[in-house]
Amino acid sequence: MPELDGMALLAKVREFTPLLPVIIITGHGNMESVIEAMRLGATDFMTKPIRLKELELILEKLAEQKEGGNLQKTFPFHGTVRKYMNARQPHVSFISKSSRSKNMKKMMKQAVLAKCDSILITGETGTGKETVAREIHSMDKDSNGPFVIVSCPALSESQIDGEFFGKLEGSAHATRYRAGCFEASNNGTLVLDEVCDLTPTSQGKLLSVLETRKIRKHGNEQEIDLNVRIIATTNKPIQERVEQKVFREDLYYRLNVFHINVPPLRERKEDIIPLVHHYLKTFSETRNIEVAGISDGAKRLLLKYHFPGNIRELRNVIEGAAILALGKVIRPEHLKIHVVELTGEEGIDDDSIDPGVEAERKLIIDALERSRWNRRKAAEFLGIPYSTLRFKISKLGL
Repeated sequence: MPELDGMALLAKVREFTPLLPVIIITGHGNMESVIEAMRLGATDFMTKPIRLKELELILEKLAEQKEGGNLQKTFPFHGTVRKYMNARQPHVSFISKSSRSKNMKKMMKQAVLAKCDSILITGETGTGKETVAREIHSMDKDSNGPFVIVSCPALSESQIDGEFFGKLEGSAHATRYRAGCFEASNNGTLVLDEVCDLTPTSQGKLLSVLETRKIRKHGNEQEIDLNVRIIATTNKPIQERVEQKVFREDLYYRLNVFHINVPPLRERKEDIIPLVHHYLKTFSETRNIEVAGISDGAKRLLLKYHFPGNIRELRNVIEGAAILALGKVIRPEHLKIHVVELTGEEGIDDDSIDPGVEAERKLIIDALERSRWNRRKAAEFLGIPYSTLRFKISKLGL
């Protein structure tokens, strides 16, 4: 293609139809292009010349997934502002093996049972705040309504009224009414993602809706009663924003009727391995990325890692490792992470994993054995400098 290559086109397709199955066919496939295609969301990857039997098998699997309901229904994206999902659409289940996660699950159930219509979810980037919101929506068996997500950072001053209360779209010859996010999510759930980034004007209009639970849609003076659960999420210290007069205090109290804080992954390490198995199963079922399992050494390396990007980073790490493993067992060398905890430069969660000498010894011996006692390769596996590994080997008497 003269203007777009296949990867650029795939990225564009994903902007507008993020769940549409896409098979990449190329004449110059290599491992880098396979990884890039899978990261961009390709369903499968084929190289020319096309083997019709292989293509037929891929299409048959996609057809089976569609018939079984495993292919998600795609709803329109409106620019980068709004995303729609089906009320009972399959989603990433909330994994709750750690005590912190189990407590969160309990709080979600309490919010649903109490019919709480204003919930604030806080937590670092990538902790799974949207997953928590989706889980709350799915727990409510009385609600068959839509699940709508609005990206607050993407809302400009000129878009506020249209996104909140609706607008007419089209040309002079043909126009249609597009409902605002409150009307579109009525009898369901509206998620205001990164609510701290709302402009002052947006904050005032949101407060008015929360106080009255009514809206006037575009071009109509008649008020509409709202029956919608509003979930606000943020990765910023919202109370500090209130103190700094950046975020309205009255709006904060309206949103913070029920507060759920999603802890970072480093504080709930018991969830890491269950999440890994969940992602591997998902990749196998929806992306045809098959692996034979994950080694104990790779698991230990994951448990040692700090995961500053939280669950989102874990998913990306496992996706890349699964692609590199090529149907084999995922080993430490497939995990593109830099474990600095072994150097003593960063702390480790003492409650979740034993950072003692024996645990360190086992991890280093495992890396040395896998590299056939090539210390430089072992240092690469562990993600630490070669000089640090030499010091550790000497200190441990290996």
